[in-house]
Amino acid sequence: QPDLIRLLDDAFDGDSKPYPGRIALYPPGVRENGGQYSHGATWLVDAALTVSAQAGIAGDGPRAVHWHQRAWSLWQKLSPMNKDPVRNGLPPYQQVADVYWGAGHDGRGGWTGYTGAAARMLWTAYGLLGLRLEQGEFTIDPAAFTRVGAPRLRAVRYRGRLYRSVANPESDRVSDNRHSGEE
Repeated sequence: QPDLIRLLDDAFDGDSKPYPGRIALYPPGVRENGGQYSHGATWLVDAALTVSAQAGIAGDGPRAVHWHQRAWSLWQKLSPMNKDPVRNGLPPYQQVADVYWGAGHDGRGGWTGYTGAAARMLWTAYGLLGLRLEQGEFTIDPAAFTRVGAPRLRAVRYRGRLYRSVANPESDRVSDNRHSGEE
């Protein structure tokens, strides 16, 4: 859908064959039963980022850019910042776990207290920006500072160290400016 990612195209009901279990107890369009389940939908962003990274490794720059932009577009669909608070029923700074879809509740958000959806959104944002923390090692994709379009980094501070692109736009190195006072 233009402003949400639905898990299923048709909702289940009590007559679904084979019977899918508990998911059929939700009304059509609510939660996983035909609505947006934000926590699960964030994995689609990760998949697009993986395809982008694989294309980059294979030397297919245009395909890598396409899939990175697609990941950004998907992330924006999930983000509360792009939702109408009146229609959504929630403040634009709260990540919803669910967005309902269908007659009578189209676009209404629910269950903002679920930290799993917010944590997954933050994790996918890090991936979009090119930030990685794996086994205690922090790395930044060198393209993160020079990427065309959004999102693009200007600077990152991690554990007191400031990272930003070097002045030479031809270089993809990251400089350590912790003593420069710049933010």
